[in-house]
Amino acid sequence: MNSKKLKNYYSSDSVHGIKHNLTYYKMLKDLLEAHKTQKENILFRKRVLDSQKRNNYQIEYDRIRNYLHDHNIMPQTRQNLEDRKHELKLLGAKAINSIK
Repeated sequence: MNSKKLKNYYSSDSVHGIKHNLTYYKMLKDLLEAHKTQKENILFRKRVLDSQKRNNYQIEYDRIRNYLHDHNIMPQTRQNLEDRKHELKLLGAKAINSIK
């Protein structure tokens, strides 16, 4: 390389370009990390909401089961409660309580 080309190669424009690329890659890395964090937060929130739903289904299932066992109720009401109990069972309620 002749000295003129060498001077242009190491000029301040080249340094500025390298600095700009480093800034760009740092910004890109931060953006990807933010996206990953956001995705993890969304998954965590979904797991919490699913857990709450399961707990609510379990509580309602237990309440219906106890009500059917302990009370004398009219046949139509009993049938409605049995239907709801079956729906809750399909949604994830368990027939036996477990200690967590």
